[in-house]
Amino acid sequence: MRLPHPFAVFKGWETRLQASWAFPKSVDALNRIQAAYTQGANWGEQFTIDAWGNLTNKSSYLGKTNYESLSVSATTQNRLTGFTYDPAGDQ
Repeated sequence: MRLPHPFAVFKGWETRLQASWAFPKSVDALNRIQAAYTQGANWGEQFTIDAWGNLTNKSSYLGKTNYESLSVSATTQNRLTGFTYDPAGDQ
């Protein structure tokens, strides 16, 4: 019995995922996601990532009705405001 190549299986799954669910709309120069959305008007978000790689803002993608908002800033110690950290810097 011949099994399909693992990448061929993944490629088929990836194609189905992109056709039916969310996929990156755009990425920045460091390949970090900037926006994602579903087909239709259901869900879409735009993301802001700071210089340290922290997700600091999520907002609605143009024309989409559902999204989760987020708006935080990072301190000079690279810690998000509104969260607690242990002495090692872990949340």
